[in-house]
Amino acid sequence: MNEKIEKIISYLNSEKIDYSFNEDKHILNIVIGITKSGKEIVEQIYDYENRSIFLICISMKFGDDINLSDKDLNYRLLEYIHRANNGMLRGSFEYDVDKKIIRFKHYFEKNTISSKKYTMYNIGLPVIMFKKYIKGIDDIIKTNKSPKSIIKKIEKDN
Repeated sequence: MNEKIEKIISYLNSEKIDYSFNEDKHILNIVIGITKSGKEIVEQIYDYENRSIFLICISMKFGDDINLSDKDLNYRLLEYIHRANNGMLRGSFEYDVDKKIIRFKHYFEKNTISSKKYTMYNIGLPVIMFKKYIKGIDDIIKTNKSPKSIIKKIEKDN
């Protein structure tokens, strides 16, 4: 385990945030929520030992009860993700159509893990962005509202 991961873990311990660390894969896992179907939503921090960056990835898999073979629903999901990503300063959403996964990705440089403030920012920002925009996915699935109107409401309310 390298010094930067140790600093992140020290921060998590000081804030009493539960985590697990896979030493073989160099992945730090933090549960940030539970879906309505009881599945954990996990923030994963990937430590690329030979690179100067970390990748943070938060993923949510759609349940089998959602008909993703509906072309209109897929189009609306893709438009929503595109609109959410438009102008986003840090990180981005992606939609893995084959695996039925929505994912938020954020990269940050290891040299920014120099203080508690920047550690908190780099770990917390993806969670904030994910939680802010993932609410709209539910509206896309359950209503006929346009992706544009859903994004406008989310960005106005926050």
